[in-house]
Amino acid sequence: MLNTEENALLTQVGPQTPCGDMLRRYWWPIGEYADIGKAPVVVRLLGEEFVAFRDGDGEVGMLDLQCAHRGASLEFGRVEDQGLRCCYHGWLFDRDGKCLDQPCEPVDSNFKDRVRQGAYPVFEVSGFVFAYIGPLPAPAFPKYDLLFNDNCNKNVYGRDMQSNWLQRVENMLDMLHVMCLHASLYPELAFTRPKSYDWADRWYGVQMDLTYPNGTEDRHHYVFPFINRVQVMRAGQEPFQFMQWVAPVDDTRCISYQIWASEAEEGPYSLNTGKFQHTVRGEYKRVEDGFWNIWERDQDDVATDSQGIVADRTAEHLGVSDRGVILLRKMIGDAIDAAARGEDPQGVLRDADHEIIDLYAWKTELGGVPGQIRSAELGEKLEIVQPFDL
Repeated sequence: MLNTEENALLTQVGPQTPCGDMLRRYWWPIGEYADIGKAPVVVRLLGEEFVAFRDGDGEVGMLDLQCAHRGASLEFGRVEDQGLRCCYHGWLFDRDGKCLDQPCEPVDSNFKDRVRQGAYPVFEVSGFVFAYIGPLPAPAFPKYDLLFNDNCNKNVYGRDMQSNWLQRVENMLDMLHVMCLHASLYPELAFTRPKSYDWADRWYGVQMDLTYPNGTEDRHHYVFPFINRVQVMRAGQEPFQFMQWVAPVDDTRCISYQIWASEAEEGPYSLNTGKFQHTVRGEYKRVEDGFWNIWERDQDDVATDSQGIVADRTAEHLGVSDRGVILLRKMIGDAIDAAARGEDPQGVLRDADHEIIDLYAWKTELGGVPGQIRSAELGEKLEIVQPFDL
């Protein structure tokens, strides 16, 4: 249970908030490759607005949304070979924020050399574009295995989430909800009391281990402060290595960026980008499944959205099985304190030459054979959607 002030501390992510200041110390996904092209794209992240574009060199830039001249939105600007030109007075900025042209100023003026548009580092990998909006110098980009390994088929996409970031991340640490909320996907585990479970603090976040009564062992990872890494073996699907980033748009909603990777012994391997999934709060698909009659894609949304846009944690009752949630809240508090002291919070890396970070996850005893479909008939009944069909 948290008091009102503690709940606000952990859920408010905008500028000049303690949690928002801490979260700005990490690299965040801002969209897919295909989202950012020759037209400016508005990016909303941590309560701020930016504009992203791809210049004539094919490189992505991300700038403050409001033009440094008189505040017109660069959303309505024009992408040129050298950068982005504002529609109001034609100021042209390159992807580093340097002002290259001011057509309304005298030809011999050096005014443009004294103007900078706020600009932010970006990094492209595995179908996603990431950006860093915190204090400089930027940390090293973390080389997570699913981003940098090429020995698998990857399906990537983004999806709206209509609630505060914290309840979505708490859901990652709440590994025991699988046997209840997702009972239709894993009916052999439905409502079973686990033999054992543990949350182990690691340099990157938390390693979670769970053993079910039928002997199934489940290991997955939470990468602080916003990444979930599990093996998914739902009815009607082959096993997938799954990685999810939860990026707060503001205090009321966030975006889930996901990689579904299917293991394969031989190539050629593929990278597929799916359409962005727009969701509407309170609208959930119903499927007759013998449990909650909620379509598999909407189950986590129902649980977290129904807690409220920002969950009230002042009246909750936490048990032993909620140790992961309790650990998460402590980790966030410690990271906020570290950032306030000017230190790097947990998981921030400074060595750009670090090795690939192996976060392999698994579930045993569920027929987890690469390429093998599990419970195909049940999957068809539940209208399970394959990642590459999204």
